[in-house]
Amino acid sequence: MYTSSLPDIGDIITFAAIWQLHVVKEVDGNMPHGVVTSKKKYGELQVETKKNSLVLYGTLAYPLSMGGGYINDQIVYIVHWASSNTDIINSYRYINEEWFHNNSFVIVSKA
Repeated sequence: MYTSSLPDIGDIITFAAIWQLHVVKEVDGNMPHGVVTSKKKYGELQVETKKNSLVLYGTLAYPLSMGGGYINDQIVYIVHWASSNTDIINSYRYINEEWFHNNSFVIVSKA
């Protein structure tokens, strides 16, 4: 079951077909899968970056579109990837909700 809605905590997600040329597949030839472990508002993550050493640069925490103050209210999903590829683990740990609305990621299994 692949669905392109917004995930909940505990859902298993993977990359949509549009990533086939950009993401390194696992050794078994499949696309990596991840579990949504939590979700926070973008503005909350921005506060954490100032208090801690949290780094959002190089992730998908940023929205696809830039605009007014609504960005701080967007949801960012924190994902734990079942992969040995550190680029996938680090670069795709934070995913802004717009990437799901854009069908860039799909839900493989609901929690």
